Amino acid sequence: MSANPTDSQGRALAIALPTLTFLTHTLVALLALNFSLSPTTTSAYASWFSLYNTFAAGASIAGLNGAVRWHAPSLHFFTTTHTFTLLFLTLTFFNFMLPVTVPVIPNLKFNTEATCREMGEFGWDAKWAEQCRFSFEVVQIVVGLTGLVLLGAHWWALDQVRGFAMGMKKVRNNMEVRRRDMEKGGVEKTEEEEKGGCL
Repeated sequence: MSANPTDSQGRALAIALPTLTFLTHTLVALLALNFSLSPTTTSAYASWFSLYNTFAAGASIAGLNGAVRWHAPSLHFFTTTHTFTLLFLTLTFFNFMLPVTVPVIPNLKFNTEATCREMGEFGWDAKWAEQCRFSFEVVQIVVGLTGLVLLGAHWWALDQVRGFAMGMKKVRNNMEVRRRDMEKGGVEKTEEEEKGGCL
């Protein structure tokens, strides 16, 4: 995607994505801050999570500013920050969906067997326990496919915004080269006129 004044779709996406990520990161930061201030919370993880999401929300503001004011470095800062965020989310998602576990990424696996067993204490029979496990597996597959589609869409949108920022930078560079060429041409013309006047 290249940036030019008529590329309204690219610019609209470059405005929409930072706006949506700003709202998301602000909401997550407030929730994490609320959780970290709770008297029952002993881990500092929620505080760090809130701090990172505040930083990511700031990067979204920079990206929005870059898209509105045609400032490529601000958009590059946004895309770089959110590439790391999206990479972390992608690894967390695969850690949740795949049977292998990546030690550095949070493990969000849901133990359906234990949950159904606990619910079975209420007097449900073996057939019900089997249906319970099957229902949880179906939910996990639906959540997994939905998450995969959303992650794919987010990677695509981020790539489009990055391309728009690179195109914007090229347009700016071309304008700068033209301006320098015009100034250089004007100086040469003035020198020629001065030489002609001396003759």
